[in-house]
Amino acid sequence: MSDNVMRVPKIMTLLSVIIFVASLTQSCYNTEGHDPKASSPGLYLLLLGPIGLFDGVFEWLANPVLLAAWVSS
Repeated sequence: MSDNVMRVPKIMTLLSVIIFVASLTQSCYNTEGHDPKASSPGLYLLLLGPIGLFDGVFEWLANPVLLAAWVSS
């Protein structure tokens, strides 16, 4: 295989990491409260996400799975 073909997975992984990190700087939606425009920063939600596991919110587990995919590629 050529070197260009071998670089594609690494480029895609790097692009994925960059987009993920950029998404942490954005505001996320919040449906609770009186202010419909209230939001929380993405990094805050990433760091506090494991607390949701105690309440049965298992979607946060996609983050460690994504990290494992980055490490294994």
